[in-house]
Amino acid sequence: MEIFLSLSILLSFGYRAIKKMSLDIDPSEVFPLFSPVGRWLLIIMYFFGTFHKLNSGFMSFESSCAIPFMNGLLPEFAAQYALSKWLAIYGTLIIEFVAMLLLFSLRTKYYGMLIGMSFHLIVGISSFGTLAHFSAFAIALHSLFLPPEFGKRVCHDPIIPAFLKKKGFFSKLTIFFVILQIVLGLFLGYTRHVFLTNTLFATSSVAFIFLVFKHGRFGSTDKLYRMSSSFSFVNIIPIWFFLHCWSPYIGLGTGGTLQMFSGLRTEGEISNHYIVQKPLDLFSYQNQIVYIAETIMPVLMPLREQGLGMVLFDFQRYFTTRKNTMQLPMKIRIDGKIYLINNAELLQSFAKEFFSKQTWLENRYLSFRIVDHSFPNRCRH
Repeated sequence: MEIFLSLSILLSFGYRAIKKMSLDIDPSEVFPLFSPVGRWLLIIMYFFGTFHKLNSGFMSFESSCAIPFMNGLLPEFAAQYALSKWLAIYGTLIIEFVAMLLLFSLRTKYYGMLIGMSFHLIVGISSFGTLAHFSAFAIALHSLFLPPEFGKRVCHDPIIPAFLKKKGFFSKLTIFFVILQIVLGLFLGYTRHVFLTNTLFATSSVAFIFLVFKHGRFGSTDKLYRMSSSFSFVNIIPIWFFLHCWSPYIGLGTGGTLQMFSGLRTEGEISNHYIVQKPLDLFSYQNQIVYIAETIMPVLMPLREQGLGMVLFDFQRYFTTRKNTMQLPMKIRIDGKIYLINNAELLQSFAKEFFSKQTWLENRYLSFRIVDHSFPNRCRH
């Protein structure tokens, strides 16, 4: 999503620069061009965030990722009740879908913003994972639905200290918080302690949601914003992104398609989705799965221990394009057949049978997730 939004910003800036024959472009000239793309990205995120989860993996107590997220917020005794688990599963589906619908109407988008931002606040502070970065991005996209006069209303609000309204101080404060985010991000990477990162996210998000609650309602005199850009070319980006997120169901990549924590399984010509019960066989990238029966490679041992697989395309890419050395012996299973590879000759024979030419575009564009069980026994990202 960040790549698609960044692309729209760069294209919009380039468009204005060419039109003016100058690089001296005011942000107010670029914002109306790319902001409709950001609005559609958020709506598409909510759509697939709901649609992908309509599967047996997400709807099961054993494997639904909604439950550990809820457990990261509730006291231990409350998390054990079946009612809490059902609320986590169905509450996630309902909130995401309702937030999306409310964003379509001028009368209701105020409530859609508040519901959506509050939902992502909860996701971002759950002790189950570290999703503050994703939630912060999602909350920022909600701001694209605010009235154009929102900033002026905030500046005129007496509750906001006068020193925060000074451009110079605010710029320095922004730089400070960006540096603080980097420092806390490095701290998180080294220690895996999420408290400080989540606290910074929670503090800034609560403050922003409060301002939206107070000043985010559309008035009768507010100017309307567009859902399509006057720069026609960037309107292709949300369409491209929608098709990209549809990839798991047509045999293309499964990574980066907004199916995070959804429990969706479409590989190996098997689908656990309640609506798309059989993937459309338009592409064959997901058809064959490699399971590791025996290996001495540390990177592959977790797959063997948990019985997880890799799509054949990704398995080949790992050992060819990425130039990783295949350490032998290795025993793998494809389509129910076991292959023992313990010397260079057998490796060449295996590659000749299963490996195929991979283009630069395929290697750069396609991304795949680890293949879970048909009936997962735990939540996996």
